[in-house]
Amino acid sequence: MINIGWPALVIGDLIFHQIALRWGRKILQQRGRFLFLTQARITKLELFFTRHGSKVIYFSKFIYGLGRNVLIVAGFLGWPLKKIIKYDLIGCLASIIFYAILGYLLGHSYIFLNDLLKGIGFILIALILLGITLQRLKVWRFIQHFPSTNIGAGKMLDKAVCF
Repeated sequence: MINIGWPALVIGDLIFHQIALRWGRKILQQRGRFLFLTQARITKLELFFTRHGSKVIYFSKFIYGLGRNVLIVAGFLGWPLKKIIKYDLIGCLASIIFYAILGYLLGHSYIFLNDLLKGIGFILIALILLGITLQRLKVWRFIQHFPSTNIGAGKMLDKAVCF
């Protein structure tokens, strides 16, 4: 499984990354407004990837459906292949070993485990989308106007919830 799965996963990731690196920025400039990606958000995303991009690339391999999307974002942000390859190789190998061991230990419950992991991945993606939607609807700013009983809570809320 590792002999076939690891190279296949890495090659697929690199194909998506190269497509996004080559044509992603152009498509984003033309159609970014349809994805609610303003220049300010792209700048925040670039800053976030500058600080945490390697960790995001590694850990996204463990969340169903997120790994390739992160590499697409890294591609349209202009991250070169030599910058992401190490974290992609290590993340892919670690996730394949993790899921192989989990499959071996829980092999009799494979269908249940597969559905569970997909469900967890979909729930995480849904929570991310919910946060983006609430931020777009400016619900966070509405919540911040409520007075708090704790003097420091308002400042903590400002830092914790605003994207």
